[in-house]
Amino acid sequence: MHVDVLLTLGELRVAEGEADEALSCAERALRTDPYEERAHRLAIAAALLRRDAGALDPVVARAERIWAELGAHPEHRTGVLLRQAAAWRSRHTRPVRPVHPDELAGTG
Repeated sequence: MHVDVLLTLGELRVAEGEADEALSCAERALRTDPYEERAHRLAIAAALLRRDAGALDPVVARAERIWAELGAHPEHRTGVLLRQAAAWRSRHTRPVRPVHPDELAGTG
């Protein structure tokens, strides 16, 4: 299937609130063209819609790796989504507290 068709379908799925289907379209498009920014944007939007850090973190990391590899910066629209992702993560994750070895004594 053509990448543009997949992306259009995925964008419609986001508009309909169907995050899993939208993310699937983005993933399929990225397998065909891993440098397609619109596909990265769709993946980030779908992951945000899922409200799931397990989905959000890998898609953001993948996009950031691609931009670093290319020595490029994301388009403005993508940057907006990345800022939304960072804001969501800051509100929905707790800082990890280091565990002292004494707290682990007697467990296991």
